[in-house]
Amino acid sequence: HTPKVAQMVAHVHTFEYIVCNSEYEALVLEASLIKQYQPKYNILLKDDKGYHYIRITPAPYRRLSAVKQKGEDGCTYLGPYYSFGVVMGAVSEACKVFGLPTCHKRFPEDFGKGRPCLNRSLGLCNGLCTGKISLQEHEEGVDAALAFLQGGVQKTLAELEWVFCKH
Repeated sequence: HTPKVAQMVAHVHTFEYIVCNSEYEALVLEASLIKQYQPKYNILLKDDKGYHYIRITPAPYRRLSAVKQKGEDGCTYLGPYYSFGVVMGAVSEACKVFGLPTCHKRFPEDFGKGRPCLNRSLGLCNGLCTGKISLQEHEEGVDAALAFLQGGVQKTLAELEWVFCKH
């Protein structure tokens, strides 16, 4: 070994390993562990870049959003994720597919105030702001979106197939 590697190895008392399914998964895991433990000898991923999260506001009328940092705000967070673009895309698609609002209206205060947003007109939102969607329907949509984000497309498709075949 080079002197630097020999010095590092001399400080190893024990080690563990984690088997990953892909190189990408291994990279994300490595980045997460480096961020968590901040090892002395790692120079490649030791930087000030943050990780990105999916933020879920508290009930009632939960909402999903992509954020660059966790906050001490009573919200639930999924992540960390390495790419903010991927997080934004995932949240955007989940909101579109499950008809969740992406506007800045406050619920239930803004029910029926003004006209519905453009996304409602385009069929990309269930129109919660109109007040015609029940809290239960909205929360079921959020639960479905979270299942999609946490379990992936295959699990969600299997559940949707089961629901549609049942009816």
